[in-house]
Amino acid sequence: DKIRVQDTGGQPYSVDAAIGDDGSVVVTWAGRGDPTGPNDFNPIYARSYDAQGHALGAVTYVAQVEDFNVAMPVAAARPGGGFVIAWQNYTINQNMEYLGDRLILRHDSSVSARFLAPDATPQGGVKTLVQLPTTLAGFPPDRPALAFAPDGSFAAAWQTATMIYNILTLQRFSADGTPIGAAQRVVPLGASRSDGASLAMDGDGGFVLAWYGDQFNGRGQGVRFQRYSPSA
Repeated sequence: DKIRVQDTGGQPYSVDAAIGDDGSVVVTWAGRGDPTGPNDFNPIYARSYDAQGHALGAVTYVAQVEDFNVAMPVAAARPGGGFVIAWQNYTINQNMEYLGDRLILRHDSSVSARFLAPDATPQGGVKTLVQLPTTLAGFPPDRPALAFAPDGSFAAAWQTATMIYNILTLQRFSADGTPIGAAQRVVPLGASRSDGASLAMDGDGGFVLAWYGDQFNGRGQGVRFQRYSPSA
């Protein structure tokens, strides 16, 4: 049966869901200008359900995202119960400059996450997984990708958008969100757009990253994937 998750306040967009080992489900979405929320910015919400479809709690405010930002949340189930919601912020910072004869803006971007209990109650505050450098404003970033290992550690992939190309980056994190090692650029600089990242992890902590993009060695659009060992 169809289950109504939300029908009041704001304009929902960018929906994602995840299912846990016990069949529980979390649904997350972003909303534009919800007048019932703490302010008129763009909040991110979540709500969880048990395996039978019964709500485990009320709609949860995961984070508040300032107006004119792009927030595309992604959900993942945590081993042992609970969930994590992650999103990439994209803010035009109004610093204008000329690139040739074109007047352009710069933007700030970061990847954030919040851990949730099985009933979608937030556990701790919002974590900034990575603060990205200010870059030329271009295409808004796609949602980040997440995948968890059995020990609770996880991998995240995200893109940094510019006027010319998108940079796809991969980073591993411990179970509490602490970075493990250095971030890795997946697609070489100048390979043009790389979008739609997707991650999947096996029981040993190895994972695969897939994405699509254009101008792969001058061959036009294409889909690629890459395997990583547990120690990558």
